[in-house]
Amino acid sequence: MTQSDPSSPTPLPERPSLQLLANLAKQLRKAHASGDAQASERFRKHHPRFLSWPAEQVGKTPMSLRDAQLVIAREHGFEHWAALKTRVVALQGAAVDDATIRNLIKAASSGDLAAVAKVLDEHPEAVNVLGGDNREISQFKTTALHRAADGGHLAVVELLLNRGADPDLRDEGDNATALHFAAERGSLPIVKLLIERGADVNGFGDLHGWDVIGWATLHHDVHADVADYLLENGAQHNIFTAVAMGDVEAIRKLAEVSRDVMDKPMAIWEARRRPLHLAVRRTQREAIKVLLDLGAEIDGTDLEGLTPLDYAALEGDKESVEILLARNAKIGLPAAFALRRKDFVAAYLTENPDVLKPGQRWEVLIELASGAGSGEVIEELIAHGASVHLRIDSPSFGTKDFTPLHSAAWTGNLEAIRVLVKHGADLAARDGTYKATPAEWADYAGRTEAGELLRSFGAP
Repeated sequence: MTQSDPSSPTPLPERPSLQLLANLAKQLRKAHASGDAQASERFRKHHPRFLSWPAEQVGKTPMSLRDAQLVIAREHGFEHWAALKTRVVALQGAAVDDATIRNLIKAASSGDLAAVAKVLDEHPEAVNVLGGDNREISQFKTTALHRAADGGHLAVVELLLNRGADPDLRDEGDNATALHFAAERGSLPIVKLLIERGADVNGFGDLHGWDVIGWATLHHDVHADVADYLLENGAQHNIFTAVAMGDVEAIRKLAEVSRDVMDKPMAIWEARRRPLHLAVRRTQREAIKVLLDLGAEIDGTDLEGLTPLDYAALEGDKESVEILLARNAKIGLPAAFALRRKDFVAAYLTENPDVLKPGQRWEVLIELASGAGSGEVIEELIAHGASVHLRIDSPSFGTKDFTPLHSAAWTGNLEAIRVLVKHGADLAARDGTYKATPAEWADYAGRTEAGELLRSFGAP
């Protein structure tokens, strides 16, 4: 605890309520707005911005809820609201046993309204405690509100909020709030409810660096209705969300602030791809043009060593390929294979005959092609030494020891599945993180047709 005022701060109770403290902040702000001199004096005494201000000036200055929260925190001896919140959550957690938290989070995850209510009736202090982690499947600690929002359980979310759940608490794994989870799911009713109850619409600082709007637009699906609602309620675009949504005016405005954002890399889990990579992968062709006009590096590479042209070629996006080639993008080996540039491929492989084999520079090309490339390209790669049995560790998936067939299953690339299986890919191979087969990856990703195809070949 960091004390801001040496004169005896108000101690927290043994079992403090974050909801009560938040309500005190709201009451303080309301009192100040009504002209209460005592409330104004509290702002002048405890808010660092107003320490030297005359009382009259403080009384006439509009205060935000965050200003009031800062005063409440400093009155209790904390430097800021976040420090107070952390301490309160820790005290709440210490007062609740692990089994109770797991039961609450399990009930919230499954949408069991009665079970959630029963746990909170007996242990109201559990509402904001992080728990329920399962490290074997990379599930980190969350609150019950995170799990209810992630599951799309509106009634449970409302109950938890009514019982004092804090919508701005962050989970342990992604440093994300319940609003991030609801945005990723595309649950507009839950998004609306959380924002109506005071959730931070931007949510800056999550581990991906996407903000809430990024969780609505940068995962597997673009939830445009959620993104539009967030923007209408004060959310701000970042370069990645502007690109994903094809908002060229937002891209231009961000470039006016800093041209550096044109080549800003994404997080390691997105293989450090840049905005131009993203524009290609989302087939936002006007965004491709605008990014290039604004100086984005056309041949920039991600962690896999792939350029925007490589992705456009591997994914068979002829229009994007034409745009990039017209701007003098360089052709590397991945693009050469995909574009059927046999002269380039032959020359490259003459100098580097083993480059596609396991352990060599482009061993992962077969996995990358399996995600989006054509069967013809995969056939060519195999013919030149690529292995269908390759095992890959990828920061993009956050997964270890998976195969090209897993990638094809994840993206639903039926043509790739057929070619890989024809060449002996192991249908029963399990990845090293989730211990799942390619068919199970297809199921998890919602690729029903891919799962059925794999099982028709005998996949377990």
